[in-house]
Amino acid sequence: QSVSAIMIATVDLLRIHASLSYLYLGLAVILNTIVFVLVRKADKLDSFRYVFFAYCVTDVFFALAHAISLMYWAHLSRAIVFFPTGPLAQVPILTPLAFQMQSTSYVFVMCLVCSTFLHRLRLVNR
Repeated sequence: QSVSAIMIATVDLLRIHASLSYLYLGLAVILNTIVFVLVRKADKLDSFRYVFFAYCVTDVFFALAHAISLMYWAHLSRAIVFFPTGPLAQVPILTPLAFQMQSTSYVFVMCLVCSTFLHRLRLVNR
């Protein structure tokens, strides 16, 4: 294949990646708003309600950071390289901050998953 054909295919993939990321941001906001409203109205959730609220906020935070940074990655022989591809990639302060936000929210989601299992374990062992 010629280099120009590969470049055109890569640009098309990046455009699809950006479009899907913005679509996922919109879906995350809509769906997490629905979950937030439903959980707020539920009567039997007690303290677990706050875990749901944290999931909602973290998910929207993660989707927003992902939509800003739009990281695309390349797998090399001994490394994985991440590089921003979105329209905001030219803003020098925004992309590293968005990547840090995305990484932090990913760690926070893992902590929430752990707390969910611990809460269920506590309920089962009562």
